[in-house]
Amino acid sequence: MTVNWHRSGTLALRVFIATLLLASSSTQFLDVADAAGRVKRSVDDIPRPTELRMGLSQIQYKGYFERDSRWFSDARAESSAIQNSTTPSSGPAIIETTSTPTPISYSWTGYFVPDTTGEWYFRITADDAAFLWLGNDAVVNYQSNQSTPLLDASWPNKTTVTKGISLKKNKIYPLRIQYGNSGGPATFKLNYLAPGYPDWLNDFDTLLWRSPELVGDCTNFGLSYTLAAELGYDRSIPRACVTDGADKYNRSWIMVKPEIPTLVSTKITSTEFRIGVSLGEINVSSIYLTAPAIGFTTSSKLSGKISGNLATFTIPISKLKSLSKIDLSFYSTNKQGTTVSTKKSVPVLLPKQSPATNAKPEPTKTKVSPKSIRCSKGDKFRTFEGTACPPGWSK
Repeated sequence: MTVNWHRSGTLALRVFIATLLLASSSTQFLDVADAAGRVKRSVDDIPRPTELRMGLSQIQYKGYFERDSRWFSDARAESSAIQNSTTPSSGPAIIETTSTPTPISYSWTGYFVPDTTGEWYFRITADDAAFLWLGNDAVVNYQSNQSTPLLDASWPNKTTVTKGISLKKNKIYPLRIQYGNSGGPATFKLNYLAPGYPDWLNDFDTLLWRSPELVGDCTNFGLSYTLAAELGYDRSIPRACVTDGADKYNRSWIMVKPEIPTLVSTKITSTEFRIGVSLGEINVSSIYLTAPAIGFTTSSKLSGKISGNLATFTIPISKLKSLSKIDLSFYSTNKQGTTVSTKKSVPVLLPKQSPATNAKPEPTKTKVSPKSIRCSKGDKFRTFEGTACPPGWSK
């Protein structure tokens, strides 16, 4: 059992508590703060497949990977692996030697499960080089030339690199790290900065997990292809896993329900009330809303149209009548279950109607030109108004 202490407290109190802990038979982690103030959660509080184990899969190889992510392969694991093991729950150990006579490389694979939602920062120091992928690229894209690692450290120009990424509490993120040294001094350090905490840490206790090694192609050194697909990361499962993986291995999947749908936009036109809802990153098979004030209940719900991670609802303007607001609830569904949003009161501002008028337009008056006549007097000609020439003039 690992016990971490708050910075404050007397030595006597620490000894007393330590004695109590040693007498306890519990094997769970305690929710106590470590030296930097981060509170570790109980293992029982982490929603995860029961098959997962703490720590990462670790393979040490003969040879230097030359910054080529394709260097690590099944064939090389059989021919060049020095040791196939796992890391402690705290994560990969620090490597810091002044001389390494022969080239070495390491591969670490598994999952990162955050205990806080927010911006997490990761930092790698490497001599000669190290890559880190987090998310879908760690499963299927890491060997592609078009894939960009989250972290890419290399000697001599970028021995230490840092980058932040927004993560959600208790979501399972595939993780892959590659490191190698061609000879001479060797360095590898992995640290993180948790949201809301001031200090960089390298103790990943309760944060790192792995799938156990299985015979066949369903697990890639601590990363389960089948589990990755269940979590929504892999676009396709290798054929070997599809044909015999489900029957051959008794797996216990995590229940991944949709994220809570979030209202993002409303728009009223002369004919409809349009509502936009964000679905999040988890796949959703259907979504609907209820609004009892306008007739949409759980028995007569209104379905939305899904496009990517957004859904759109269209309500005829006639249903809104003279309401000034309506209460909406959204329900996202997939095969793992349904997630419901909290009730949202939405104002309804109907477009103003132009005032009606029954007045008939006045007819346009046509100006009538007066009649005229052309008259002559000797060799002169002149036009006069009227229908007859004046005396002395003839028509």
